[in-house]
Amino acid sequence: MKKTINILLAVLFAIVVSSCVKEQYGTAPGTDTNASVRVYTSAPSLPYDADSDVNVRLAANSAAKDVYFFYETKAQKEARNLVEEAYADYVVANGTKVTASLLEFDGSSIYETTLEGLKGDNVLSAVAVNANGEKTISSTAFFGIEWEDIVSGTYVSATTSAIILRNLPGKEMPTVLQQRKDQPSTYRLRNVFGAGMHLIINAIDQSGEDADGKYQFLRIPAQNPGMVDASYGVIGVRDVGYWQGDDGYITEGGFESGMYEDGSCFFLYQWFVSAGNLGYNWYDFFVPDAE
Repeated sequence: MKKTINILLAVLFAIVVSSCVKEQYGTAPGTDTNASVRVYTSAPSLPYDADSDVNVRLAANSAAKDVYFFYETKAQKEARNLVEEAYADYVVANGTKVTASLLEFDGSSIYETTLEGLKGDNVLSAVAVNANGEKTISSTAFFGIEWEDIVSGTYVSATTSAIILRNLPGKEMPTVLQQRKDQPSTYRLRNVFGAGMHLIINAIDQSGEDADGKYQFLRIPAQNPGMVDASYGVIGVRDVGYWQGDDGYITEGGFESGMYEDGSCFFLYQWFVSAGNLGYNWYDFFVPDAE
């Protein structure tokens, strides 16, 4: 589990936090006696992977002489079978003592870190310690989606698609087909639209057959592949069934996407912007590497 720590003096954010949690933190700078810290999480920006990476922000009041941060899986925490006070002691003994940015206007402090590669259920905890050694603990949960590699290969973009979406990284992009461990019917093509930008696809319990063999039908929910058109703004993709509000389009109407047994796939998207339809009715493909 890789951890990247960034210390940030976030004055504007702190003003918002201070106003939102003033009752918990105290209103007069420097007069709080009970230490307090809150744990906030948010999705990181690209190129981080929001499925398993998370921004963590700790906001402590003026009574917090020291702040400690610790994270582990929910199963690990439960196995310790510690009451809250004992777990606070454990965090202090085994966590990271953070160096927070002091906000002079009220004596509170802010600390930020980005955690990478979290898998499954996780508990993120912080402990604030006051001048008398009294501890207060705060925790929040984060679920890291775990993906299993199925097969590596190449995503082949249709010529028409590449022309309309002029900012595609190329007509052929190396990628990996992955399966979500906790939801086996969900797959993704990793980084296919750029670092941290994946194509999410869902297999359904219906199959078809063509000259290349049997395949399982796929659904492509609406998603933003990180593309922006200079004229129309953010570009989205989805299958025609979602566009028309009729699943029959992707199983009976000739606008299907599918996955063969070897992991090769074909995709028929509708590309769209807020103003409406950009185009559809051409295929992109995922071609597995030769064994």
